[in-house]
Amino acid sequence: MMNKLTGWKISLGLESCIIGSVYSFLPFLTFAKFGLNNIWVFLLVPLTMLFFTPLWMRIKKKYSNHFVLKINSTFLMFFLTTIMIFNFFDNNDLVYGYAINLWLIGMFLAGMVPFTMEIIRSYGVSNKIKVNPPLLFSIIGIIPIIIPFLCFYFLEHNILNIVLICYFGCLGFGLWITIHSNQNIMTQEITFATNNGNFKMIWKNKAFLAYLFPSSFTYGFNEFIGYLLPVLVFQQTIYWVIWIGVFYFLRKLSYLCGSLFAINKQKIYYANIISSGLVVISMGLLLGMLIMQYYSNNSLATALYLIIGIGVSQFLIGISLAMISKSQKTNVTSLVGHDNMSLAMIIDHVFGRGIWSLIFSIIFLPIIIVNNASLMIFIILLSCFTIISIINLILVSNNKIVINP
Repeated sequence: MMNKLTGWKISLGLESCIIGSVYSFLPFLTFAKFGLNNIWVFLLVPLTMLFFTPLWMRIKKKYSNHFVLKINSTFLMFFLTTIMIFNFFDNNDLVYGYAINLWLIGMFLAGMVPFTMEIIRSYGVSNKIKVNPPLLFSIIGIIPIIIPFLCFYFLEHNILNIVLICYFGCLGFGLWITIHSNQNIMTQEITFATNNGNFKMIWKNKAFLAYLFPSSFTYGFNEFIGYLLPVLVFQQTIYWVIWIGVFYFLRKLSYLCGSLFAINKQKIYYANIISSGLVVISMGLLLGMLIMQYYSNNSLATALYLIIGIGVSQFLIGISLAMISKSQKTNVTSLVGHDNMSLAMIIDHVFGRGIWSLIFSIIFLPIIIVNNASLMIFIILLSCFTIISIINLILVSNNKIVINP
């Protein structure tokens, strides 16, 4: 029985590598190749994923998860390869073709990870096997993140382009092979079992909304910073690409480290406060180091900004997000009940990783671009985010979660 599950675990691992590379290297490549004015182009990936996920959900209800995964893995393999071909050319007018390719990647990426996780969970429940797809997803996706950045640093331009095409193409091809080789072992809906959920009842639940905003805000802010990370490393020295790669690696590593913490359900309220407090500290560190960099533009200030302002703050917020994720099911169930749990968790996921991050990007990216990504504009924006994070901490402190036995 385990052999059937192993193939799906390999598929999930490859999806983790693809997601990690897409959400780290492609924002960097977009900025490095097309400049600050066109950095918004990468937003087509999360935007398309947000709108196409419901479509894939409807298709999978009519057919199956495996059917959706076969379609998406086929097209994803192709468009992961073609996106790297644009790197061969220096014409900025190609940004429009690059944007279309990103849009297509987002479309087919939207129908991958949650459907694979649901198959693994379903098989685990049916056969009474303990599975943890999110932990597997976090572990496998860490190491490959740094590979494209190291290639970018060490390889000559033409060789680099060939290696990147091979790297992304092999990830896509490997995923295509495993998806088409796997058996359809799903027996019941787990993640998307929302038939009993009452959207209006959830939306009128004030306690859930009070929990939803702080949780979603943290995820949204982290995604927004992820899109901007290449811009936040201001001084483009020869080590610029290495710094960026390390920071993306730390984001994944910190989430994994946070996932290892055991959270007592009876002390979930204090875990919520700790995770929100870590967000305040994280933003405070980034803001403080930005101010230091603004007033003391020397090598020491730059080193402190990179190590503490970005590195440590990203590590802390990653731990916070892992704690939020680990306590999510307990929090949501205690607020909306078991019948509404699946639907409420989907709402929480969509608001944080989708809607809030896109709202932040749509509002603030034009401001950053118009002001040429100046230190002062980042200081102003981070001041606003820090104030909001403090308000979030107060909201979390006043929203005591009661765990029903």
